[in-house]
Amino acid sequence: MKYSKTRDGFRRNRSNTAVRVNGDKILLVATVLWFIIGPTAILANPEGNTGLRGLVTDSVTGQPLVAANVIPRETSRGATTDSSGRFTITNLRAGRYRLSVSYIGFARTDTLVHVHPGTTLHLRLSLTPESLSGNRVVVTANRTAFDRKTAPSRMELSPRELKTAPALGEADLFRTLQLLPGVASQNDFSSALAVRGGSPDENLILLDGVEIYNPYHFGGIFSAFNTAAIRDVQMQSGGFPVEYGGRLSSVLAISTRDGDSGENLLGPWWQHSRFFDINRAALDLSLLSTRGVMEGPVYRGGYAVAGRRTYFDQLSGLVSDRYSDIPELPYYFSDLQWKVWSQITSSHRVTIAGYSGTDDLSLALGGNGGLSYAVDFDWEWGNRANSIALTSIIMPTVVMKSRLSESRYTVDANLLTTDTNPTAQEGSNRFILTNHLKDRTVSTEMHWLPGRHHQIQLGLEYKRFNLDYAFTGNEMAIMSERRAPTLMSLYLQEQWSPSPLWRFHLGIRPNRYSLGSRIWTDIRGGFWYHLRHNLRLKGAAGSYTQFLFTTNQEDGILRIVDFWNAVPEYLAPQRAEHYILGLEYQANTQTSIRLETYYKLYTNLITLNPLQHLSDPDDNFMSGTGRASGLEVLLKRTGGPLTGWVAYTYARTLRMVDYDRNGHLEQSAGEIYPPRHDRRHTLHLMVHYRFAQRHSIGLTWTWTSGQPYTPLSGKRFGGVGTAGWYQSYSIRSGLQGPRNSATMPQYLRGDISYSKGFRLGQLTGKLQLQVINFTNHFNVLLYQWDHSGESSKVVATSMFPIIPTLGVSFEL
Repeated sequence: MKYSKTRDGFRRNRSNTAVRVNGDKILLVATVLWFIIGPTAILANPEGNTGLRGLVTDSVTGQPLVAANVIPRETSRGATTDSSGRFTITNLRAGRYRLSVSYIGFARTDTLVHVHPGTTLHLRLSLTPESLSGNRVVVTANRTAFDRKTAPSRMELSPRELKTAPALGEADLFRTLQLLPGVASQNDFSSALAVRGGSPDENLILLDGVEIYNPYHFGGIFSAFNTAAIRDVQMQSGGFPVEYGGRLSSVLAISTRDGDSGENLLGPWWQHSRFFDINRAALDLSLLSTRGVMEGPVYRGGYAVAGRRTYFDQLSGLVSDRYSDIPELPYYFSDLQWKVWSQITSSHRVTIAGYSGTDDLSLALGGNGGLSYAVDFDWEWGNRANSIALTSIIMPTVVMKSRLSESRYTVDANLLTTDTNPTAQEGSNRFILTNHLKDRTVSTEMHWLPGRHHQIQLGLEYKRFNLDYAFTGNEMAIMSERRAPTLMSLYLQEQWSPSPLWRFHLGIRPNRYSLGSRIWTDIRGGFWYHLRHNLRLKGAAGSYTQFLFTTNQEDGILRIVDFWNAVPEYLAPQRAEHYILGLEYQANTQTSIRLETYYKLYTNLITLNPLQHLSDPDDNFMSGTGRASGLEVLLKRTGGPLTGWVAYTYARTLRMVDYDRNGHLEQSAGEIYPPRHDRRHTLHLMVHYRFAQRHSIGLTWTWTSGQPYTPLSGKRFGGVGTAGWYQSYSIRSGLQGPRNSATMPQYLRGDISYSKGFRLGQLTGKLQLQVINFTNHFNVLLYQWDHSGESSKVVATSMFPIIPTLGVSFEL
């Protein structure tokens, strides 16, 4: 394959590029014809607007039930509730129907309804939890959902699954996601997600539809989302539709609790319960943090608020006061999530939501002896997000969703180092790093059901960014990037069901990025086909474009924060293509098996330029390519006393970057290499067993083959300074071999938990004991030279040792 040198790295010759462009044009013409001919044929034979629309909720908690079945018994028609618990049944004949509503783990209800000609009846339906063997069973998947979900690579997690997985101190969303197939983590100290060979910045993280840019606390050890406030989680690790843009690898859509109806706790003395009341309040205490949640009704709607704060700073202060040789670590993080919604009319619902998360670290360390070295470190980072959304039923077959949001991410780090030599001469260095990102977004989306076999989705999204990335040393600018681009995207998608055996979807998403001169168009499609009643073949393919990226060192051991930047004018945006094929088997309503293979081609990736010239502002970044492929198997059980899953992944990932820009890729020069999160084999086990009414145990077990790393091939002597000529022999450092050319030992870790429920007066409580890495297996984090002895040697540093934690929660 031939390459030509360019300013931004290397690319294939023009003839290959022309072939790709012509292919895009063909796909573009085919897609336009699809959307011109399809709706025209539909409108030629319009069907009636008589139908049903409504909401299905849990009668105890008031939370919407996802994937509940709603079926008029007199017809073969039916619907499944969406992620908001809502359903729509159109094109019914006028008359009376017995409406059957069912959901596994809840008692089925039959309701008599009367539908009038040309009108849509709006309903609010509740299901009562059903006790099976003395235990409440909540299942998030069922037969109808299996029949209707088109997208491959899609997985859902319920709050129950999040709470039952053993974790460090408290339930953690991202740690649980790392147990799914195709999802990898770099080490124990990071909850960042590397999905199917992609970097963590290639994941679109949405909280109630608003993008969150750094969803981590404590350098990635904890996720930024309080699981007590989460209603449901949907993750799509590839092949996601055109309604999602701006990322190459995956979409993680998190919905917070609505805080709806239920038994009011303020009592009969409170005369304003229809405007405000409390239905539920809970408090969780652990060795690391305290978190709480409160929810209830407001006028024609509901609210939910959840907060969390750690007390590392308080505990470390107490330990430091008692043991003077242990330095104080004044660090803490806190976050707050809230949502308020109101059904202002029967056709219009307004939702206002917000998130705030902050990490604060201040550290002062001083040296002793002939040469004094002191460090003062002040670091604060966090996210802020606010949104207002309006959902409107324009007509029985048309729903509009509009949202106005603002998401902010800030990093402010200040480092001061001071050296004092034996002659009392003092020198200091100050480094300041800032990264500010502001994302203002306006979006609107229309869902149209023109007929029994078609669904059309049309959307428009406009984003305005402000990005500031600067790094200075002693008041000298080392790197400074300031940009204010805009991004406008239009997407159109149709889902077509020509028969009960087939379902197709095809979509197009043109993107206009202001720091460029062309429109970048993504075209995506997918299908499923029922081979047998419980066996389905799925597939998807498409192109993806990303306009923001992080400038973190790719091989860094710890990823404390993300540093975001916009694609500059002199580079093309990041691009990737997905190709997915899989089988899904629904053994019964509680057990499913999924087999899926994927191939991901990175046609353009952006990375830091290691040979950049500080005097050239257009030389900070360069482009490369890559590819990832793999096979995934997931066996999942969602009902009964034993729940959980077994996941296996076989994966291969490569990056290719012409760093010296000579037009040739050389593996020995580290230009063809696997990233650190590349692991050939991964096996995850997550099980939860309830063996008595109030007793349960949980177990997670992970085994992976070794991850790549850059080996130490030798050591060198050298250095300069004021200590004397002998410093040339006293300062020693390591020599590195080819990039990621060696493999660490295999990784093995098991976590276990035990919980016991209890009652204390009006309070319901749960005591939980968890042990992280209960086998105390030594998992290598990194290798370093140890020069403390007469002869230097390479030593390994481990990840988490055995860590027991204890927690208690109360709910009113």
